[in-house]
Amino acid sequence: MPSLTDLANDINNTLTQIQTNTQNSAATEATIEGDTSDIRTTLHALMTVDQTDLASISNGIAAMIDQQKATNILLDYERKQNDTIICWLTNIANVLCESLHVQEQQLKVETGIACSLNELKQILELVHGTAAVEVMRMRKLQREIEACCPPPQPEPSPCFTPCSEPKFRPYDPQVPDYKPLPMPNVPGQPK
Repeated sequence: MPSLTDLANDINNTLTQIQTNTQNSAATEATIEGDTSDIRTTLHALMTVDQTDLASISNGIAAMIDQQKATNILLDYERKQNDTIICWLTNIANVLCESLHVQEQQLKVETGIACSLNELKQILELVHGTAAVEVMRMRKLQREIEACCPPPQPEPSPCFTPCSEPKFRPYDPQVPDYKPLPMPNVPGQPK
């Protein structure tokens, strides 16, 4: 059986070992507490950077959306101008087509009239030679009078209905010019 001294020495050794382990645990706890504080500071810094980046990205996206709205308004104005151009081209094509048809008909009529008039002129000059000379003299006099004082000409009738033209309304941006936010100061990080 162990002696009382041996038991006391064993208890003393165990207590010394417990005391050493407790001191080691306290030191480890202090180290863990310091590391946790460092982690908390670093996380706080990262959260600040992330919040700043998120705000900067949000402002950038808002500026892009606003610019897209301005682009859409300009494109819509261009589309309306193209509609006006197409309307005018359609009117021009219709007027030219109608004019071509009228001129073709007029040419046929005038050709027939010219032939008939030439025949009548030749007949009348043969039958009424003296009167033909008098008519030519009167025509020459009429041309001289018209050269001096031309008769009034009637106003031409309108050929088409004017196309409506779009009115441009510039876009007023809602978001000011985008500038990224400055990087926050993070302790322990290089600037």
